Amino acid sequence: MVFLPRKEGIMRDPYDAVGWFCFDLYRFVSYFCRLLVDFVFYCMLAATLVGVVCVVALVWCVVQPEICEMMEEKVIQS
Repeated sequence: MVFLPRKEGIMRDPYDAVGWFCFDLYRFVSYFCRLLVDFVFYCMLAATLVGVVCVVALVWCVVQPEICEMMEEKVIQS
């Protein structure tokens, strides 16, 4: 993130303060949007990994049904 230096002292131009306010607002909004996009990306990544684990478990139960039956018996017993 690039930070531009501010002018020191009293601002003589009233539009300069408005410009800096808009610039700060733009930086805040862009940073917030970037965080939101990152959050959505990581949620989608987590959902994908959970889906892959579920598919692998289902395929494994189809290929090796006796292992899944043993696991079901242990769950029922406990």
